[in-house]
Amino acid sequence: MLAWSRSNTLEISLVQFNPIVKDAVELVRAACQRKEIVLTSFVEGDLPPIPIDGTAILQVLLNVLKNAIDASPSKTGKVTIAASIPEPGEFLEINITDNGDGIEPGRRETVFVAFHTTKGQRGTGLGLAVSKKIVLEHKGTIEMLDGEGGGTRCRITLPLSREDDPGDTHSPTQSGDE
Repeated sequence: MLAWSRSNTLEISLVQFNPIVKDAVELVRAACQRKEIVLTSFVEGDLPPIPIDGTAILQVLLNVLKNAIDASPSKTGKVTIAASIPEPGEFLEINITDNGDGIEPGRRETVFVAFHTTKGQRGTGLGLAVSKKIVLEHKGTIEMLDGEGGGTRCRITLPLSREDDPGDTHSPTQSGDE
């Protein structure tokens, strides 16, 4: 609840993304082992540092991974997290997929509504709402899509550059110059 109600200012810095994924995978490993779910990760090699709040994005990954793990069937569940920079190289794309039952197209936006949960007493309905808030504060996008062969794919995009980048030492452009 604190994460939802807080109005924190992001602490953006250039961060290597691979260690964030490794931390997220390690933090959910026990949950995967309990359900006997296979968790795989792939981070494109040679990613440049990304302008993000690393702690906030770790929280996003954990929230989405926990939902994917919960949605996956015990013993046959598969969850994958993959990160890459698609052409033309303007954003980092993160895909977290599961082989659960999927989300009906008409209900995909409701998963991001605060206090909406399908987990009964086990859920607060804040994980994905907080995740969407954090991603939007990063000027990114988050959406739920069909996974290949069933299940759900959560696609998150984060821009590789920021107009308010504190490390930007370029002088302002003249009117009409870009």
